[in-house]
Amino acid sequence: DFSCNDIHIEERIQISIITDSDTICDLLSTLECEKISLNGYFYLNLHDNCNLFNFVVGNNEKQTSNDVRTVECCIDYVSSKILKIYLPSYSKNIFAKIYCKLSENLDIYSSYLGEDNSIYIETSNNKRAINCIKSILR
Repeated sequence: DFSCNDIHIEERIQISIITDSDTICDLLSTLECEKISLNGYFYLNLHDNCNLFNFVVGNNEKQTSNDVRTVECCIDYVSSKILKIYLPSYSKNIFAKIYCKLSENLDIYSSYLGEDNSIYIETSNNKRAINCIKSILR
């Protein structure tokens, strides 16, 4: 984790599934019943009724192991570590600066918006990504 002024970067678990729309709806209903928040997600229809759904559970403050464990019990999935970058008072163009700096130095696999001026970025090396972001914010 990294915090500087009001900027906070933390690693979270992203869960990815490739499935049909009904399964995604069932999963979302389960999350609602279990009172587990969906903090960020990316959805892509690959073809017909085959969808890629990347998502991060937990509230804006934290992701608990119980949140992740509950989801893992419901579906076949792939998990990966992803960075959550919280930039509450910065201008919108900071996201472009972050993306460009990261793409110069490592691979970016996915990126999507989260709650309250946060962004999720999946990279090839989270530790290097945090150092790149720190260099922008100095």
